[in-house]
Amino acid sequence: MTVKSSNSIVDVSGLGKLFVITGVLLLLSACGAQDLWQGGDVKTRASSERNTLEIAYNKDQDREMTDRLNALEGLYIDLMREVKTQNEAVATMTRLMETQKQQSIDADELGRVSNAIRVLDGKMNQALNRISKTEMFLGKSSSRQQQNATPQMIGDGNQFAARIGNYRSEAQVKAAWDKLKSRYSNELSGLTPITSTIEDPTIGKLINLMVGPFASSSDANALCNSLKAKGEPACSVAKYQGKAI
Repeated sequence: MTVKSSNSIVDVSGLGKLFVITGVLLLLSACGAQDLWQGGDVKTRASSERNTLEIAYNKDQDREMTDRLNALEGLYIDLMREVKTQNEAVATMTRLMETQKQQSIDADELGRVSNAIRVLDGKMNQALNRISKTEMFLGKSSSRQQQNATPQMIGDGNQFAARIGNYRSEAQVKAAWDKLKSRYSNELSGLTPITSTIEDPTIGKLINLMVGPFASSSDANALCNSLKAKGEPACSVAKYQGKAI
């Protein structure tokens, strides 16, 4: 819209656009100042932790750690969500205590609030200790796996396998193998499924499902690439050593 006066013509619509643009820029600036773009999403923090830990390991030499990292990512999400919830509870209780002080509530009530805060602090510290233990676990060698190996293990470690999944129980492994063998009958034809088990107090029991043997890591990787192209992302190269299903 244009407004005419005796001396000039003012383009009101142009001014309106200018005000809108200026307002948007101010809003973006405010969001940046308040750190709103950073986000407090727990899953983002868990993925960041996982990416940081993955860098510390040479996947070509110790690919067994990849499955552990996958399991630990879920653990990080749960633990960090617990820490976040407890932090919020502590903040709420602290505000309540400050309010009660201002209103001159009796000492017994303040004591109960203080005790509640100490309990929440203790629980939060326990959760943080669990996270610390999880991080320490990644620095351990794989010697525990060798110590827990059973006499039924097959393979001398000189051949290679394609790790196609990890599960919590033997029943899950068998069900998964039947499903994969039916879906990818051409790719898995002639290959023998084996399992290797990891047991650790941090992540519990984890059973890796692998197929092989392959003469070289390149052959195993070729199978992984074929499966990934068909929508199976959980595949990596490993040593052909484990227990037959």
